Amino acid sequence: YKPEKSPAEVAKCMELRSKEQSYEDQLKEVLQRIERNTELNMIAFTISDVSYAKDQIHDYFEMSADIVEFRDAAFMVALDRATLELGCKYDYPVIACSGLLKSESELRAQVQSTKFEVSKDILRNGVSFLFYEMDIYWLRSPVSLLKDHEDADIIVSSHFDNPWSPNIGIYVGRATPAGLEFFE
Repeated sequence: YKPEKSPAEVAKCMELRSKEQSYEDQLKEVLQRIERNTELNMIAFTISDVSYAKDQIHDYFEMSADIVEFRDAAFMVALDRATLELGCKYDYPVIACSGLLKSESELRAQVQSTKFEVSKDILRNGVSFLFYEMDIYWLRSPVSLLKDHEDADIIVSSHFDNPWSPNIGIYVGRATPAGLEFFE
């Protein structure tokens, strides 16, 4: 795992991400900080609260680099302060969603809206992306499959037992007018 930052560095990161920088500024900064998958010119992102991040934050970034083939090309949107703190503690590319969660009762609505809002905002910045949830574990890289469908503006996976049932736990958005229109 990555080495931990000092408590002072974590506090500074938390202050910056949760109070000083707007969500829009954080997103622009992280999009400049991370690289693109060179074969697809694309980044990867996920969203998480602490219930997943506490056990899977390292797995997400390691898997993004080693299996998904998005080395240094992935970031996380923190839904709560505890997840933001984990990202700061290990110096992962993490941003705070607009309006950190105040209670668990808001979680489902926050997850649903954050996925689409962040997707739309990434595309508005002219960047294509692969989104996958923290509980997706890849057995092999999706890069060759995504290359086979480079002309698609959006790609949405389906559930294994019903190909007609969309699974928004994995999807791709391309920085095209039609890709942006879908998320708007």
